Amino acid sequence: MQAGRLGGDTAPSFVEAKLVDQSKSPEQTGPAGLMEIVLTNGCRVTVGPDVDADALGRVLAVVAGR
Repeated sequence: MQAGRLGGDTAPSFVEAKLVDQSKSPEQTGPAGLMEIVLTNGCRVTVGPDVDADALGRVLAVVAGR
């Protein structure tokens, strides 16, 4: 975002991020390194650690309705 690669005319809205210690959370069964992004409109996007920033920016713009 700071490099200007996510695009968009308005600044994104951020919400609280929570880090979960997987050793204390046996219900976590998904692959390691995944990140879930929850937008203010309720849409959720899950990406892996190797996600392309340009592609992610385009996806987020679409699901945010821009």
